[in-house]
Amino acid sequence: MEEKCDVTLGHYDEADESTKLLDSKQKPNVYCEEKKSGKVEKAVYKKYIKLGGGYFLGVFIILFFIVTHTCKSYSEKMVSNW
Repeated sequence: MEEKCDVTLGHYDEADESTKLLDSKQKPNVYCEEKKSGKVEKAVYKKYIKLGGGYFLGVFIILFFIVTHTCKSYSEKMVSNW
C-alpha cells in the first residue's frame, strides 16, 4: 500500500506587492520521505562508500589521518624534550 504525500503550502501575502518573485505556475520543490524502522542494510553502507569515493579513498583518508596525528604528536614530544 503506497501512501501519497499531502503537502499544502500556505500563501503568505502579508505585504502588498505589485509583482510576484516566483511564478505561481511552478510546482513546489517538495518530496516525500519514507520512514522505516529496523536495521540498516549492508547495501546502503556499500552505496555510501561507493558514492563517497570508494574503499581506496576511505582507507587513504584514515591512513593520512593516522600519519598526520602521529607526526604532530612526535613533533610535540621532540619540542618538549628540547
